[in-house]
Amino acid sequence: MGIAFRLFRLDDKVLWHDEVYTLLRVTGHIGAAVQAAVMTGEPITGAELLKFQQFAPDATFGDTWRSLLDHPEHPPLYYLLLWIWVKGWGTSIAAFRSLSALFSIAAVPIMALLCRALYQSRRAALIGVALLALSPVQILYAQEAREYSLWGLLTLLASWLLVRAVRQPTPRAWLFYSVALALGLYTSVLAGLTLMAHAVYGAIALPKRRWLSLGLAIAGSSLLFVPWMLVIITRMGRLKTVTDWIYAVPPWGVRIKLWGLHFASVFVDMNLPLSHLYTYLVPAILVGLIGVAMVQMARSQPYRVGLLPISLVVIPAAVLMGGDIVRSTQISSHTRYFFPTLLGIVVLMAGWLSDRARHRPRQVVVGLTVLLCSGLISASLSATSPSWWNKGVSYQNAQIASAIATQPPPVVLMGQNRGTTVGDFISLAHRLPDTTLFQLTPLSETPPLVEQATTKLLFQPSEEFRNAYACPSEPLPELMPETVWLLRC
Repeated sequence: MGIAFRLFRLDDKVLWHDEVYTLLRVTGHIGAAVQAAVMTGEPITGAELLKFQQFAPDATFGDTWRSLLDHPEHPPLYYLLLWIWVKGWGTSIAAFRSLSALFSIAAVPIMALLCRALYQSRRAALIGVALLALSPVQILYAQEAREYSLWGLLTLLASWLLVRAVRQPTPRAWLFYSVALALGLYTSVLAGLTLMAHAVYGAIALPKRRWLSLGLAIAGSSLLFVPWMLVIITRMGRLKTVTDWIYAVPPWGVRIKLWGLHFASVFVDMNLPLSHLYTYLVPAILVGLIGVAMVQMARSQPYRVGLLPISLVVIPAAVLMGGDIVRSTQISSHTRYFFPTLLGIVVLMAGWLSDRARHRPRQVVVGLTVLLCSGLISASLSATSPSWWNKGVSYQNAQIASAIATQPPPVVLMGQNRGTTVGDFISLAHRLPDTTLFQLTPLSETPPLVEQATTKLLFQPSEEFRNAYACPSEPLPELMPETVWLLRC
């Protein structure tokens, strides 16, 4: 079932803003050049927009590499692997997403190896496999053309290799662990959270004579990452520009709810509004359950065993949430940055439930059944929905495309560049007829009217934008009022 959910309808879900930019980078398009090409105020068809999601006839690997350098916040490993992948399998949405699905599927047997090696228990390995296979958050990101499923796979791989190196401390074992850590860093800079969790685990759980081996392995992985660190340092100005979104901090009440939903998404995810009773009740129960599991694992297991999953759960989460509090940023508001914690929870619960099964097997069977059924229901709901909360700023694009499709053609969608508008226009172009027209201008300008268009629509218009034309406008009734307005000209 886990494999089926990861591969089901890969091309049907909304290709959201960040995935649009994955396709841009892999196919060798620079974001600024794309904006300059489309943000002219002149109408451009959907077919012309979608050319930026394909390789140009004269595209080279150098174009892709320059595009990757333009975003130093994203290390290149996933994008380079995806470039190789789509060169062989084509540039359809399903092809772009299928590599993430395969990484997520590959993580399941690695989870089995980690739990078996850590707990010396076949039961723990089977529980870990079951929980990971039906984990709603893992299934969501398995169907996204982003680096998170590869990051998850490498987090589990590095953790398994660490356990092996601790139990059989040979130079070769430590070398493999160091390389796995480095690959994680080349997938996401936040793989440093895994490195920190492993370092804390080693400092507490390992005898002092082993500290040097662990330290050299971590230092080796950091040294291997130096080339990309130099890219980050030399392009620090660009990095600050493309990550300035982190300073749009949500209210404290919203932030705390999101934190709870991050943890809950390991087992259940109903995509309900933040105001729903579910948001207050279910995450609190599951966070409490995880807390009980940590306390009992700390008491019942040797440090060398219990501390590793606890470190994976606590250290990354504490760094993300604490860092946001100190810096007044919002990184911890996004579930995707908690991947080491989300995987650590599965490892923790596998060990705890396996241990409890020796004494209270019926309770464990009931509890595990509830968790797996929750995951199954959540995955079934998201599988049949064209959009889910992980689509971020493009969450409504499936509904927007459906509403636009009901309007008399020809249609022109007009917008001002609000930071994510280019990505949203390309996202919508994937779901609209190729003949749909798009007009985009800088925020200080308004696009001229296309007289031959029967239907003129304003995308996410400000009040000034709506009043810029000498004709009335009204929101499309099927959508939220601030989304798309019909211009009666």
